[in-house]
Amino acid sequence: DEIPPLFVFEKCIKEGTLECYMYEHDGEESGYIVTRKRDDLVFLLVLAIDKKMRGKGLGNAMLEEFKESVKDRKIILLEAENPEATDDEKEIVNRKKRISFYEKLGFKVTENLKYLLVGIDYKILYYFLDNSGNSLETKTAIEYMDKLYEGILRDKTKLVMEEINE
Repeated sequence: DEIPPLFVFEKCIKEGTLECYMYEHDGEESGYIVTRKRDDLVFLLVLAIDKKMRGKGLGNAMLEEFKESVKDRKIILLEAENPEATDDEKEIVNRKKRISFYEKLGFKVTENLKYLLVGIDYKILYYFLDNSGNSLETKTAIEYMDKLYEGILRDKTKLVMEEINE
């Protein structure tokens, strides 16, 4: 539900703000990835697999191929809804599965970061492409996300980022 309408993607792709990668499996369109690249950063906005193709390891294969295609960059960042931000048991399970999927592929969760986008509580995950570090400092994550949303998010009050000490 939080994915923008198709016309928004089309406009951003036409303007060069976003890039879209379509993947085929056995000659069928099976999934896509939508990204935003800024300098040495890659922001993974969407990774989607056709429902009939899910559970076949295609998401893993797509993401591994994608990581290889952007290996000239420094880091991939993405947002995943925070499992701790809902009381819905089914949604908690889905959110944990989503984060676990990325963690199995080498992504890590940024610690000590409060991150709200249009009121939705997210975790920021990252993957260093250049093997430059084991962890991403919270302040650096905030700088990166601010840079990635520059020119996309018209109302900066819709994005709240701050370091928290627990």
